[in-house]
Amino acid sequence: MNGLWVTSFDELHDVLWDARKGVYRGVTKATYELIPKVGRSPRHPNTKLYAHEQQMLAAFKNYSVPYLDMMKPSNDWDWLALGQHHGLPTRLLDWTRSPLVAAWFAVNKDFDGDSAIYRFTGVEQVDIEHESPFSVTEVKRFLPGVHRCPACVIAFWPNSVL
Repeated sequence: MNGLWVTSFDELHDVLWDARKGVYRGVTKATYELIPKVGRSPRHPNTKLYAHEQQMLAAFKNYSVPYLDMMKPSNDWDWLALGQHHGLPTRLLDWTRSPLVAAWFAVNKDFDGDSAIYRFTGVEQVDIEHESPFSVTEVKRFLPGVHRCPACVIAFWPNSVL
């Protein structure tokens, strides 16, 4: 992974202005690995992770329906996105189209060390009509339909990575 080091907002702005394409993720610690929350669970080895993830999603669907009003998701992709934004461990990672939003997430917590902003470009978008989130085998980009916002892009980490 290529890296650029900056020490001021002006330097950061110059770098980001030249690299406006792609999606961004800011992290407080530069050593943080880009692993979705469901893949960071120490309680479930990878062999049981797939089944555990599906059980958690099924429970989330069952228990959240009374609170959804008219925003009920129509597919597992949108269910995962909704669950992600309510704390459900999923195979999704939040990214943004705005490098400045990513910069805020990189520095908004007190930390005495290096932070990082990651940029992804050229990632294929998932076909929600024909691909299940539990069968995709490569990193893809997903734009949720349930709570679409201008700075909300979610990168999907497949089974092979988890």
